[in-house]
Amino acid sequence: MTKDLEIIKNKWNEILDMLREITPVADVTYELWIAPMKPYDFVDNKLVILMNTKEHFSLSIIRKRYNDSFRIAIMEVTEINTEVLIIDEAGLDSLYKKEEKEDLSLTDALKNANLNSRYTFDSFVVGSSNDLAHAACVATAELPGEQYNPLYIYGGAGLGKTHLMQSVAHFILQQNRNAKIRYVTSETFINEFVDSIRNKNNSSPAEFRKKYRELDVLLIDDIQFLIGKEGTQEEFFHTFNTLYDNR
Repeated sequence: MTKDLEIIKNKWNEILDMLREITPVADVTYELWIAPMKPYDFVDNKLVILMNTKEHFSLSIIRKRYNDSFRIAIMEVTEINTEVLIIDEAGLDSLYKKEEKEDLSLTDALKNANLNSRYTFDSFVVGSSNDLAHAACVATAELPGEQYNPLYIYGGAGLGKTHLMQSVAHFILQQNRNAKIRYVTSETFINEFVDSIRNKNNSSPAEFRKKYRELDVLLIDDIQFLIGKEGTQEEFFHTFNTLYDNR
């Protein structure tokens, strides 16, 4: 979006001229309200246009009359298709506070899911050894529960299996921060299951099942280590069936 903002700023006078062609604007209105406006930033994929006013009534009128015209003018001049948000200084403060709060919400979601913030699709290096796995993970993230359910990733050490798994979770949380996701290693899953049977750490089988069977997405790393652990295998089998049926 930084590049788009730079283009719009450089073409701003042309955009204002195009606006006047699209929508008739009285000279006094143009000089008082429109001409001083400046493109400010992109927030939530919307172009924020800063209006120099402290009168909420004037802001409401300008938004109603010219929001669509600005969008069309920008598209005509720059070929950038973007929604527009006209805002004043007071609204700008509220907007960034809201964005900061949403970022904190995403941080909490990542923490609850037990994810490494560095393991995303953007930071993953795709090569001939992992391009198929990468494509499958992207498809799974875009349509969770529909594509490759379950998705099993197999490969040698150091090829990015953990990175890809967590990238799926990151992508889903970016789209839906309320998604209930948990990433665990097989060792953690085994230990928590055993502790629940022994009622250790204030855990119980019912609490263990509630924790894992009410998720939207469950990711287990190194699942091959469940081999030979029949009790845990059976618990995982029932957990998977519950998640699959509830998808």
